[in-house]
Amino acid sequence: MKGWKCFCGLILAASLFASCETESTLTTYLFYFNEEDYTQPQEIGDPEIRAFYLDIREGFAKLQANDTWQIVVFGHNFGPEDEKAVTQFQNTLAAIKESEAKYRKEIGELGVHEGSSFHVKYVYRLSRDVPADHHSSGYAPSILQEYSFELRYD
Repeated sequence: MKGWKCFCGLILAASLFASCETESTLTTYLFYFNEEDYTQPQEIGDPEIRAFYLDIREGFAKLQANDTWQIVVFGHNFGPEDEKAVTQFQNTLAAIKESEAKYRKEIGELGVHEGSSFHVKYVYRLSRDVPADHHSSGYAPSILQEYSFELRYD
């Protein structure tokens, strides 16, 4: 009889734990940093300005700000994972803003070069995507953070 009580207790405990399970959801965090609008290098007549412009683009590419995280979230409790992703976004954003300030200063020091100008617009965005929700009408990834800026030399 004692064995049955123990067995029934284990069955009861297992069923309680099974009922506490929550739905798991594969979630993707996408860190996207890229040019949205820019001058084609061959449109810049002055070789010195063209080289400087290419240095800007290469400098931002070296930051390697693009990243993707895939994790499993339970019970659609995105809060803790969103916080981790936003923290990473802010850390990388600090490096982006530092480079932006540096290039703005250097652009200001270029002086006048007739017939040469450029612009480049960047966007840095953090979004959360839930692939299981793609079939839902009107679904779009959630934008958690976004920063954009433009560098221009006229």
